[in-house]
Amino acid sequence: MAATQRYKVIAFDLYGTLVDNITDESLESAWDALRFELDRDGALYHNNDELRGQFGACFMPDREHMDMDPDFEPDLMDAYRGLLSVLWFDADDDTVQRCAWAFRKAATKHLKLFPGAVELLRRLRKEGYRVVLLSNAQTCYTVPEMKELGLLGEFDAITISSEEGLRKPAKGLFDTVTERNQVSPDEVLMVGNNVHCDIDGARHAGFDTVYLHTDNDPDAGRAQDAATLALEGADYGAVLEYILKHDAVRAPQPVA
Repeated sequence: MAATQRYKVIAFDLYGTLVDNITDESLESAWDALRFELDRDGALYHNNDELRGQFGACFMPDREHMDMDPDFEPDLMDAYRGLLSVLWFDADDDTVQRCAWAFRKAATKHLKLFPGAVELLRRLRKEGYRVVLLSNAQTCYTVPEMKELGLLGEFDAITISSEEGLRKPAKGLFDTVTERNQVSPDEVLMVGNNVHCDIDGARHAGFDTVYLHTDNDPDAGRAQDAATLALEGADYGAVLEYILKHDAVRAPQPVA
């Protein structure tokens, strides 16, 4: 790494930035899958309406917390654990994780890496940058998906909002990047696909930003003004070019 290299850490959002996904948690097949897993452990729910109602009840304390604090991120493992404990089952983490993953997998209609995502991460690491993940997500869903996609070993550090109890655009979540990687805010570049969560939050924390317009982000119209660089689609070639050129112009020039 050159001594004058501006960016030392490249932080990536996950869904919509590296991963193209579609989920539908209203699918009856997803609730069927969850009910089947619970039944395997003796927690019998007679139908999906009963199961949905109990899940809502287990999640209610977190919902109330979210209403009071929009930056709060719950951990859904607590709600899944509640589905078992309310029927007097004291389940271990592996059992709860299996139930959560059964639901998520059945609710997923599409899950695929954007072309070139892994190659970009590997190239950046090869060039000497620390590559980190900063995602609003649930660990019980995201870690199994990253394993399936071959992403889990491609980051130097992973921060998921459900583990922090805090979600983007909260400045505190972005501050974990500088604190854990021992860099200043101006040494971090955030790459994301949501203007409000990724770009506004990162700018407030002092990061430069790259916006990828990959979906129907309602704030996409102000991306050109909000982001350091705004791109159409998952244009990883342009991301890499910007990073390398941005740092190249700061490299020391040989003395004549």
